[in-house]
Amino acid sequence: MMSNVTKHLRETLLAAAFMSAASVVCAQSEFMTVVALDGTGDYTSIQDAVDACTTDGTRNFIFLRNGTHDGNIQVPRGVILSLIGETRDGAIITHDVSHSTESDKSLTSTLYIEAYDMYCENFTTQHTAGRSGGQAECITNSGDRLTLKNVAMKGNQDAVRFDNASRTYMTDCYIEGTVDYIYDSGIAFIDNCEIKQLYPGYIIAPGDSYVGLSRSQVKELCGQNKLWYLGITIRDSRLVRDADNVEDGASYLGRPWGDTTSAGMYIRCYMDDHINEEGFDDMSDTKTYIGEYQSMDLDGNLVDISNRISWEFTEDPDHNSQYIDSLVVNNIYGMDFVFTMAGEDGARAGGTFDPIPLVTSPDAPTMTGNDNGAFTWEAVDSVAGYLIYKDGEYLANTSATEYTVDGYDATATYTIRSVSSTGCLSDEVDMITTGIATVRAQDVNLMITQSGIFWSGTQTATLFALNGSTAAQKTGTYMNWSSLPAGCYILRLVDGKGNCVNKKVIKK
Repeated sequence: MMSNVTKHLRETLLAAAFMSAASVVCAQSEFMTVVALDGTGDYTSIQDAVDACTTDGTRNFIFLRNGTHDGNIQVPRGVILSLIGETRDGAIITHDVSHSTESDKSLTSTLYIEAYDMYCENFTTQHTAGRSGGQAECITNSGDRLTLKNVAMKGNQDAVRFDNASRTYMTDCYIEGTVDYIYDSGIAFIDNCEIKQLYPGYIIAPGDSYVGLSRSQVKELCGQNKLWYLGITIRDSRLVRDADNVEDGASYLGRPWGDTTSAGMYIRCYMDDHINEEGFDDMSDTKTYIGEYQSMDLDGNLVDISNRISWEFTEDPDHNSQYIDSLVVNNIYGMDFVFTMAGEDGARAGGTFDPIPLVTSPDAPTMTGNDNGAFTWEAVDSVAGYLIYKDGEYLANTSATEYTVDGYDATATYTIRSVSSTGCLSDEVDMITTGIATVRAQDVNLMITQSGIFWSGTQTATLFALNGSTAAQKTGTYMNWSSLPAGCYILRLVDGKGNCVNKKVIKK
């Protein structure tokens, strides 16, 4: 027979083994490493979390809690990383060392990326060197195949840098700066972003491009017997200003930084009156492959381009024999086409880069139960896991389809969203009301200017006065309210799925 001592020892060992197994299961269900300044996460330092990432070809997920985190984060080659913030304006990475005291861009950049296939969403990266601080990057892509969605990039001079042979895609982002704040020689497509001029200056400063088309290729694609190079392409975006510091005509779309093949193009962009009638300005002796197509004012009316600088490409062949039309936009500036060429010509990773699936939100979870805080939901295909929030703040992450809240509060609001296999977030849904969508103002990138209101994605906007009357209504991505009196309004945004957000907005 088993002695009492032996029996007790066996039960103790079994209990310890069970607890150890339970701990392993719990750890395995958490698919994200959490960085929290208050010590409630896995790390208090982003760099420490990056340094702990695997380099075996698997994707790492780092979740950044709200707070102001120290920058000069360096993501090395070999790390495949998704960096996701709790909220775009609350999870902030900051740095203050500029090129005025340090020449090495890896030490001046708030976020310096040498990695391939990095995905970023829902945080702010900023450089605080200031207007007189000189060159100071808030983000540098010195890797390849970088994708950003709903990221705020804030700086002054030379803030967003695309190194030669890099490829970058941005959508639904916010960029602000003063001088040449989107620049260098990489290939970048910037879609549906808000680009804000803080003081008079220049938006883009493209360097010499490494991706070019021969005359025969251009002839075949669009009928023009010309050489063509490609670099920074900004599409369907909004160019706005700090109205207190930037007067009409005080800024330019950009200026060529390269010596021979500077390349930058604006396609279907909305721009405020701060853009000078000449469009671009001189910097180097060679002005090539730079222009715009279907530029509009903030109300959607085509801009008068008759006074654009002589060497700029426009839609008018009489202005410049190298011109932009729908054939050029569709056949030369097709993103898949450009990224494929860049992958073949680039000195870095190369290969296919198709970012649209990466920024396409996965399905949100469908809730199946709530037993006093023991939540369950149906699995969403091809996701890495789920994020759970309590009253709008991060609570947990899990790769399972169930979660039990410790200290469940029946009066609180619990929400959940899926995280795709590369890091893209789904809509946020209410866990208690079986999955009713809840959209927050931060998720639609709401931007308030003196001339109007911007948001991301096509939405139907209704602006109500405080007496309940409708002051304005528009479907799109922007509403002009320049004719409305100053005061407080209620803005309602409804997307194509019926998701709704209400927000108090103030016109000063």
